[in-house]
Amino acid sequence: MDFKVDKIVKDNIDLVYVAIIYFVLTLIFFFPLYSNLSNMAYGNGADLYQTLFFLWYVPHALFSNNIYFTHLLFFPIGSSLVTQTLSPLAGILFSFLDFNITLKYNILFIIAFILTGTFSYMLAFYITKDRYASILASFIFTFAPTHMAQAFNHLDWTMIEFIPLYFYFLLRLYNERKSIYAVYAGISLFFASFFGDIEQGIFLIFFTLVILILFIFEDRKEKKYIIKNIYNSALLLGVSFVIAIPFIIEALPYLGNALSTASSVGNSINDNIIWSDNLLSFFLPSIYNYILHYVAENYSYIYYNDPAETTSYIGYITLILVIVSIYYWRKDNNKEIKDYILLFSILSIISFLLSLGPYIVIGKTVTIPSLYILYKLLPIFNIIREPGRFDIFTMLFLSIIAAFGYIKIRDRINSKNEILLLLWILAVIAIEYVGLPITNFSNELLESTYIPKGIYQLGNLSGNFTVMFIPIIPTPTQNAELYPGIAMYYDTALHKPIVGGYIERTNITQNLSVINMPLAIMAYNLLLEQYTNQTPNIEYSSPVLENYTDLMLYTLALYNVSFIVVIKNAYGYAYQYAILSYLNQVFGLPVYSSNNITIFYTAPTLNKDALMYINKTEAIAEGAWITGYALCNQNNISCNATIESLWYPDYNSIAKPYISIYAPITANYTLNFTGLTLPYNTSVYISTYAITQLGLERTGLYNLSLENRLNVYSKNITLEKGINYLYIEPESGIIMLKNMTIEAK
Repeated sequence: MDFKVDKIVKDNIDLVYVAIIYFVLTLIFFFPLYSNLSNMAYGNGADLYQTLFFLWYVPHALFSNNIYFTHLLFFPIGSSLVTQTLSPLAGILFSFLDFNITLKYNILFIIAFILTGTFSYMLAFYITKDRYASILASFIFTFAPTHMAQAFNHLDWTMIEFIPLYFYFLLRLYNERKSIYAVYAGISLFFASFFGDIEQGIFLIFFTLVILILFIFEDRKEKKYIIKNIYNSALLLGVSFVIAIPFIIEALPYLGNALSTASSVGNSINDNIIWSDNLLSFFLPSIYNYILHYVAENYSYIYYNDPAETTSYIGYITLILVIVSIYYWRKDNNKEIKDYILLFSILSIISFLLSLGPYIVIGKTVTIPSLYILYKLLPIFNIIREPGRFDIFTMLFLSIIAAFGYIKIRDRINSKNEILLLLWILAVIAIEYVGLPITNFSNELLESTYIPKGIYQLGNLSGNFTVMFIPIIPTPTQNAELYPGIAMYYDTALHKPIVGGYIERTNITQNLSVINMPLAIMAYNLLLEQYTNQTPNIEYSSPVLENYTDLMLYTLALYNVSFIVVIKNAYGYAYQYAILSYLNQVFGLPVYSSNNITIFYTAPTLNKDALMYINKTEAIAEGAWITGYALCNQNNISCNATIESLWYPDYNSIAKPYISIYAPITANYTLNFTGLTLPYNTSVYISTYAITQLGLERTGLYNLSLENRLNVYSKNITLEKGINYLYIEPESGIIMLKNMTIEAK
């Protein structure tokens, strides 16, 4: 059967005109954006910059790497992106546009509102068969405070246009039982999942199951209808799955860990509570409302964690229309209308209860468990961390019910000028939802996406090297991940691996890859001091209390960091001066400086000396060294090229102790140390290993005889450029080493 748009709208209104209406409305509500589409975007911190990175990365990696894994972030470990908000289809489809990333982002932003309004109009008109009621319903959904709040934070949940389109085809599928609509619905599900967000697809499948159950109950006496609907539902999912196979194949190597991580990391009951709606928030205007925001600000604790996930204002005009619709529900003689109101009432109640999270919270009071406790038991579905995102569906379902309420009021008052009535209602809802003048408030939410020229200059340099941005550890503020997000966005011009980054649900290894770097901790400590108004002090927190500079150099060499970029806006003047002065002392004058960033070149300093470090030490003496950087503590242990304190390596332990040495060039070096062996003389084997293209390979084996008395020893060894691992293992007994140095010959 041929599908034609004019059969949807019949003779009422052309969808093109509806799209034009929503283009104009979007222009009005977000007018400041249109004056600088290439350098400004709506966002509230790190999520904006993360999305910009993904829009660049997906087409960048499409034919050269796996789009669901990148080595550009959290170098040298890399990062899986399966659970991230990639919106891969958006990145791919818009890759042909020869625009900068910000302009692509803004085009997607504008299109999202135009198509959300158009497609929700299609759904409402199919159900109500009323042009004006459908405009009202689509307006309520498109500019709902929960959608507006997401628009100021998350592009993936701004692009919700395929949600109403999916329900349009799903209802036609179940009503008309024509398999062609299963194909259309499957395509819509695919677009919602991969153009918008994979969580949208999970939500849609969940509500599909709910609607299917309700239709099965309705058709319980008609077995053939039940079978047909089940078959079409399976066909729908099958179509979506087949189209998604290229993405599934890409994600498959990381899917198992991703599902496990998404179900556990940052997804406990306590996390769900944080990202749930407070019952009061349904009755409080959005904090993004320019006129009425002061009401919500009196309850700022409700929105503190993330307004995008906890803004759920329904609107009193919408509530009145919903109440009117339900009041006249039993009195309506039209069974089809009664069935739709009942269907969307059930769906609204379910989505509303789920948006409240595990426990119903009223103000600051936690009350009874909610329906989400049971939802949490459902595999796959329970990877949703933010129950508040059910708001989107609550508003869609309520908008349909409100449309019927509008029809009832219009028919009862017998308005002679329906356009004026509709415009009056829309104007009041607009004030309730977004406030006026919207241009002033939306201008405050615009973020600059300017990339300093120095970043482009680094990107033009040849060679394999890593860049470290500081600060790179999330700051102790509400917008914690802002600077890691900016670093990630700058990489769209840099095209080089960076230390750290910003992704949701990081694993412990990724976090440690950043935290283990003294420079990262030092930069973070400065922010702590700034946050608590302390005097700026360059230091590395416990366990390293002294000589952290040498350990910092070692870790920079280990990560192949050639440039350090200081994001100056993170620091006030005194704290900025402290970090820049310190780096200037270590690396010399910066190679680039602007109002935004300062860049230091590390290679000349790192290539001066070999650096020594003992790792995974197992000791048999009380108070001896422990694993990791703790050995660089107050026990007179130096991390530059000398190990001064005693070392009792225990080779009976599971993890054999080794010395890690960074060599600036491949050359012969002299290993010096003072040592003895117990209980008698023995031979000592010195093995060197280095990481090559084939993995960890032994590069040398040396023999040395140690006596049962303290003596000074030297051994010539060859070290490869980069990181080398040195094992010193006695043939028998135990050894004691001290005053160890490594010198270039």
